[in-house]
Amino acid sequence: MFKVCHMTSAHPRYDPRILEKECTSLAKAGFDVYLVVNDDKAGEVFNGVNIVSTGRKFSGRRARMTKGAKAVYKKALELDCDLYHFHDPELLPYGLKLAKAGKHVIYDSHEDCYKQISIKTYIPGIIRKPVAKIFLNYESKVSRRVDAVIFPAPSPDGNTIFHGRSKRDVLIGNLPILGSDREVDVRSNLEKRTICQVGALTAARGITEMVIAGYRTGSRVILAGPITDSYMQTLKQMPEFACVDYRGVLKHDEVSGIFKESAIGFSVLHNVGQYKDLTNLPTKVYEYGSYGLPIIGSVTPPSLKDFLEKNHCGIAADAENVDEIVNAIDYLYNHADEAVTMGQNAKKAVERDYNWETDANKLVSLYKEILE
Repeated sequence: MFKVCHMTSAHPRYDPRILEKECTSLAKAGFDVYLVVNDDKAGEVFNGVNIVSTGRKFSGRRARMTKGAKAVYKKALELDCDLYHFHDPELLPYGLKLAKAGKHVIYDSHEDCYKQISIKTYIPGIIRKPVAKIFLNYESKVSRRVDAVIFPAPSPDGNTIFHGRSKRDVLIGNLPILGSDREVDVRSNLEKRTICQVGALTAARGITEMVIAGYRTGSRVILAGPITDSYMQTLKQMPEFACVDYRGVLKHDEVSGIFKESAIGFSVLHNVGQYKDLTNLPTKVYEYGSYGLPIIGSVTPPSLKDFLEKNHCGIAADAENVDEIVNAIDYLYNHADEAVTMGQNAKKAVERDYNWETDANKLVSLYKEILE
């Protein structure tokens, strides 16, 4: 049995993509799977995955990217695994160290970091692009040394953004796991005026506009997912925050409870960074659809608008135009029959074309090819 280790310095231990999809699928396929995380909780076994904590939480971006990354690497090294699979850009130097030491290594890039660095407000504007370019060059250097790079979205040519600058690039999406208990009473939830958004909560993901629109439509806005302290304070200073029900960072089964309370799922991305030209959909869109929720999405990227229109499963609005978002919410509240039909259309589309099983098989095959 091959011993494999997933490493994350930034994601929580119950991250759906890392733990509940990738690690769990590998454990089911017969691998001895470990997940090393930064938190102060005890180790545990979850779905056959051995979760190992560094025993430390690191506050602040700088501490997480330096001390946190080093702590994860040291703990992972103690496990002496056959293959290491890391998930955060600050772990790139340690991925390179592991590769130089003769270990099999996979880099799992969850997003286009180059484009995201280019819009990070905590980096002074004058040096954002040079910093992004330096990062891109280093990321490419490491990608050529490790066994494979995983990316969740295809480029327009059908490859990934790592094609040509890595030894091997593999497209593995972030599609939902289709559980058995996914029934939602959308009609009743429309009457209760409850809407939701799950996942990382940032200004670029339209949370500010969603909160304002939710307040103006008399909605209860359920939010769940990681959020920075500074952005949370910004939201709390808004009078519209009174409509927010923030649930924190949750396990997958707890997120399921939010979907069952909600009438509409939200994904309103600003037209910035990698969001401008995503070719796949945000994971939350597939998850909303799998529960039969109608979706309010943004007009960009075009792939999101096309999905909503092609499957008649929601409404696309300008993410930075609160009036358009308000109108979309009111339309669904006032046309319950159509909203319910949209939700069912979304569910059929996800069950037919967008679920985790295919990607799980690709991940297991990649491991076997590298290790065997």
